Amino acid sequence: MATPPQRWALALGAVLTELNQGFHHELGGWGSGEHTAGWCRSALANSWGVTDEASFRATSGWLWAEGHGVEIMNLLANLGPDPRKDDEKAALVRANRALLEGKGLLAWDLGRYVAVVGWGRWAGFVSEPEAWQMIHGAAVRVQRAFKSWREFGRHYEFGRYYWSGQDDARCEAVIAKLTKDPASPWMQLDWKLPLGPTPAFEEPGGEPTFVGAAAVGAVVKPAVAPGVAVAAEPSQPVRIKRTSCHACGAPKQLPPTTGWVYCDRCGTLADWDFRKACEGGSALPGPAYEQILSKLAPALDAARNARDGTKCVKLQRQLFTAWVEACPKSVPPRAAEATYRAAYVEYLASAAVATDLDSEWQVLAMAVKGATQGIQFEGDPRKPRVRSAAFWTLYGAVKRQVERGMRVYAESGVLELHPDEASAELQSRLTWSVFAQGWLPFLAEADGERLLAETGLAGDYDILPSVAHGIRHCGGCGNQIAVVAGATRVVCEACGHRVEVGVAEIPCTQCAGMISLPVGKERVACPFCEAMVVRV
Repeated sequence: MATPPQRWALALGAVLTELNQGFHHELGGWGSGEHTAGWCRSALANSWGVTDEASFRATSGWLWAEGHGVEIMNLLANLGPDPRKDDEKAALVRANRALLEGKGLLAWDLGRYVAVVGWGRWAGFVSEPEAWQMIHGAAVRVQRAFKSWREFGRHYEFGRYYWSGQDDARCEAVIAKLTKDPASPWMQLDWKLPLGPTPAFEEPGGEPTFVGAAAVGAVVKPAVAPGVAVAAEPSQPVRIKRTSCHACGAPKQLPPTTGWVYCDRCGTLADWDFRKACEGGSALPGPAYEQILSKLAPALDAARNARDGTKCVKLQRQLFTAWVEACPKSVPPRAAEATYRAAYVEYLASAAVATDLDSEWQVLAMAVKGATQGIQFEGDPRKPRVRSAAFWTLYGAVKRQVERGMRVYAESGVLELHPDEASAELQSRLTWSVFAQGWLPFLAEADGERLLAETGLAGDYDILPSVAHGIRHCGGCGNQIAVVAGATRVVCEACGHRVEVGVAEIPCTQCAGMISLPVGKERVACPFCEAMVVRV
């Protein structure tokens, strides 16, 4: 008999279970019967091309890591300012932007994932304990991303429509039933039901094992809701990018929470961790940003044509201010702090204007546009790949553009405007990261490895060392910060402040809470009780 958390997880596949007239309390919708294995093997082979364990893990890995959601996120990222130029799918995505941002097609992809994993168990491609663990992982991700079964169902139905391009009366009726019928699992199981820890399963002759994304056939970036932390899979050692601070020489010892790698000793921006950045994904701008972009575009074009640098900078400031507010996951954690944010916007605006007014860079930009239009896809439509030759033509065009841009930034003084004083090499890698994150899902493995190597994004990773550290409390937000011995300043990645940790913490006289003051601050409101705390 399935437990309540297991029934909750199975309910993610309830639409397919209903359509197949199965049982909501059984893996894959079926119990152990004489026809179960045959039905499941047939369903997997005919609908998914799954015929053995290898193809099962490849398909379940694709659903977990990418699915149709990757296509949606790329469409969102590349929507132009003019809706009249949208094709049918782009128009559909634009019209439903508010629904899709931050969630993509997670409901559609993981609803099917639960069904496929269940069928894989009866087909003999995965053990029952491992299947339950895989499904539990999907349940945790979905429960964090959505607020109710009704919201989950609405997203699932959109995913189905996006995939098929047409209405399906049967599916619509099933979702209506699941959200209204008192006997349905969606009505019987509270959305906030505690799901408990990830279950372990015993491998023959071995220790309890935990299965994560790597076990279903892919190295992935979990698609989670904004603000939800992704824990490292217990079966995989945590790795950290090998980094030494260019300012103080200290090695990186504590894991960063974002792609921005700050020194554990002095708080300097020391490196960029592309692998870490891919875990969290990048937030996409929303309708408010699009509205500002559309409003400013004519004036910005006119200022460019008139080569009016002052007017261009003013307009770009407005645009990047809106972008930083709309995309907090795409900017440094320090941008949460007002002074840093203003300096970062100035850096971005100045960089944009420097290239906007450079005729050579503009010619190279047109070449990139032409190379992009020449991109061709091939292979499985569920996981299309870019043809290698066309991609490397595009890469060459982008490389020439990036190199020219870096020369322009150096000559115009833009590189010195970076509020973290990042090196030219690091700023170049940050530029390449945006390009790589967009294209990696569509590249063959060899092309992906080559891209990371050529752009300097691959890096060397070591198993996270066991490091003794203390805990400090940020005076800006109260967040607990891990601090290694000898540290003087660190960055609070929750609120963006650089925090003084080379001196003792200061107690609040009202609540007795201990805090470390932000750099340059002599007094702050206690983040715990709002009483004034003054450095003595």
